[in-house]
Parts: sequence; structure tokens; C-alpha cells
Amino acid sequence: MMKASWKLLSDMEDIIINRIMPLREAREMLERELITRAMEEAGSTYKAARLLKVSQATVARKSKKYQDDILTS
Repeated sequence: MMKASWKLLSDMEDIIINRIMPLREAREMLERELITRAMEEAGSTYKAARLLKVSQATVARKSKKYQDDILTS
């Protein structure tokens, strides 16, 4: 059986999908990556929120959620 692989082009880098997964899992993986990159570039939740075009509270809440997930894994 052939393994399917799709590429979605973006301005920064390609997103490579190697397998089918639950949409919720995929969304969380993408959110975690985008928030991490925005925080590294911006240095604060306020500036990261502006880059991501969401509220600062959203960035702070999701950053905490994903950090907690990493610490408990």
C-alpha cells in the first residue's frame, strides 16, 4: 500500500502531512507550533498575539496549556 503525503504551501515553510489524524490533534499541533514560534520571535504574549491576530488572553491560555502538556508528558 502506498503512503499518502501532501504538502500545503505557506509563506514561511511547508506543512507536511504524513498521516491521517484526528482534526483536533492536528489543530493542537499547529497551534502549539505557531504559538511557540510567535513567542520566540516576539518575546511577549502581547506581541505574539498581534502576530497571530488573536487576543493576548488566548496566547497566554494556550501557552500555559501546551506548556503543562509538555511538563506532564
